[in-house]
Amino acid sequence: SGNSAANNATPSSNAVDPQAWERLISPTAIEDLIKGSKLRLDKVVTTQPAFVAGGYAVARKEFSLQALLFAIIEKYPSEVRWKQSAPAARELMARVAANTKIGSQQVYSEAKNRMLDLGDLLSGTQLSYTAKSDVDWAQLIDRIPLMQLLEWAYQEHITTYSASPKAFEQDKELLQRYAELIAVLGKASLQEEMPDATDADYQEFAQQMIAAALEIQLAVKTGDAELARQASGRIGSSCTNCHDSFR
Repeated sequence: SGNSAANNATPSSNAVDPQAWERLISPTAIEDLIKGSKLRLDKVVTTQPAFVAGGYAVARKEFSLQALLFAIIEKYPSEVRWKQSAPAARELMARVAANTKIGSQQVYSEAKNRMLDLGDLLSGTQLSYTAKSDVDWAQLIDRIPLMQLLEWAYQEHITTYSASPKAFEQDKELLQRYAELIAVLGKASLQEEMPDATDADYQEFAQQMIAAALEIQLAVKTGDAELARQASGRIGSSCTNCHDSFR
């Protein structure tokens, strides 16, 4: 597929990529999102009956988010918390995310073990596991959880925090965090191994979404509630237009 040629033609490091991971999301946001996801996982990976009854579907979305965030830590140019364990965590989280399409005893046990790993990481212990693979985005996060995460970040967070000047004032830090998440989900969906990533329309919708997510970040920095509201609407439009074409 000519990948080796593409890999050799990487731009020189002094060329600034406006969509480099570190320009889309801050170390603080990565850390907060990993911790928040762990808390949600704590609620669904509790007992096997609850897990089998549907908790596994929630777990799949959260483990996919964990895999994505650890992959970003791995790719991040500067020192970020959990950097040394990031390849191991990324590989383990991606594997459990792929397996949680079902809620079997075996998958529940695996999910429980991954929760222990997350607990270790959050308490400052490095993982002893060694990653055997490099980041492959198509293996890392499936289309369905990626879209579920986008919808969750947008519907339950962005729209709420940008709905009015008052909401904006109260929750602009959260607005910033979820805008950062939407930006990196957009970038993840465009990685060359991902489905539809080479389709021009799909690329355009994803780019519109990333641009609007960056506008929200700018709105938070400049205290511009109206810009946040408009940019939120643009994220919504890019989602709707993409679904109309790609459902």
